[in-house]
Amino acid sequence: MIVMDQPTDWGGAFNRRWGPSAHLISDLAGPDGARELADFVEAMGVSWAPIQHPGTYREHHDLAGEWIDRARALGAVTLDRTTFVGILRRKREAMDPRAPPPPTPGDPPRHKRGGEKSPPAPEKGKMAHPLDRVVP
Repeated sequence: MIVMDQPTDWGGAFNRRWGPSAHLISDLAGPDGARELADFVEAMGVSWAPIQHPGTYREHHDLAGEWIDRARALGAVTLDRTTFVGILRRKREAMDPRAPPPPTPGDPPRHKRGGEKSPPAPEKGKMAHPLDRVVP
């Protein structure tokens, strides 16, 4: 299924010229989703639209102005932000099962090495590194 988030006016020159913009994605992960999205954009008659983040779970096309209306007319479903982000999360998990789940409010901060704890500090008087020498 082809979906898009709620069109949003982000300000700036782009939105002054074209109006609100939206992201168009497929709810399918991987090559099937890429194919579905490419076929849909081709059916819209958009030959110039570069795909953003190709080959990733974030793969999408940016739409604005009449293209938003054209996408809706061809069957794209407009979703609220929570549902849209939920699709992106499912796609990320499907494309990289090793990816940790996204943090939720209240979760403690994660260590940068995927949850591994830092090694403990050396005890006083012990070598901190095999090449270091302890001087009494």
